[in-house]
Amino acid sequence: MNPLVLAVPLRALASDFTISIRRRAQRANEHIAPGLQTFFERARYRYPDMPNAPLPVQAEAAAQQYAQTFGVGGLHPSSANLTAFVWIRHGRHGSLRAGRDASGNNAHQHGGMRRMTAATEAVRRYRALPPDAGDDDEVRIELLQALESYANDAEVGALLGEILRARGEYDLARIEAIKIVHLYVDETSPLEQALKRAVWDLFADRSEDALVRQHASQNLDAGFGGDQERAVVERVLFDDGDDLDVRHGAFRYLRGVTDAAFVRQMLPRLRGHAHWSRYRDALERLATA
Repeated sequence: MNPLVLAVPLRALASDFTISIRRRAQRANEHIAPGLQTFFERARYRYPDMPNAPLPVQAEAAAQQYAQTFGVGGLHPSSANLTAFVWIRHGRHGSLRAGRDASGNNAHQHGGMRRMTAATEAVRRYRALPPDAGDDDEVRIELLQALESYANDAEVGALLGEILRARGEYDLARIEAIKIVHLYVDETSPLEQALKRAVWDLFADRSEDALVRQHASQNLDAGFGGDQERAVVERVLFDDGDDLDVRHGAFRYLRGVTDAAFVRQMLPRLRGHAHWSRYRDALERLATA
């Protein structure tokens, strides 16, 4: 066969494929951009290089970066993932981050007393903020980021617990507390059990703020959900009326849990479910894990 004759249909196929990919990317951006705009509205965050651009323009720019980073059909564009993407790639870090005090000194190099003084001061400043913080909301986040290194101190743990349980608290502060508990609190904290259980309680409570629940679902620690841990995961997985991103957090729990018997018990229902049956590859990975 003449190679030129074959090249024409191949080029046509390649062109059709490229157009298809672009259309899929456009549809993905259309889904991602509204979630990012919601984040910009709630966090009052603006891109440093385009601070005066309208929110839809900023959200569209972020959506394109998200699609370029993870690809079409890549990381599930849940509210939790979108928020984390912006903070990780563009997030601002306060002067108190990573154990530094307001003067920029490293708190750890001055020993335990300086360490406790820095933590106590950050806790005091946080509690002194008015309930309707308004412009102080960003200060809340910076103070919490400053406390990451002290997450296992009892005083800091008590503050984290208060924030997690306070429905009237700034939602992004509660989300920051959820992240700190999952990433930094360990067995050296006298409040580890209570704090990680509080994250489970947020995940399980349908009356809680949806965005807070979404982040809780992405930061669950297996073994801290109490006697009903497996039952709660099962209920959320198959509750078609619950928030879809929260349900995907429950599915993520299955991917990380070490209880193979529980996963095997869930697999037949997942395969027969209208939503979860779409994720054949993920279900196969669960089956062979």
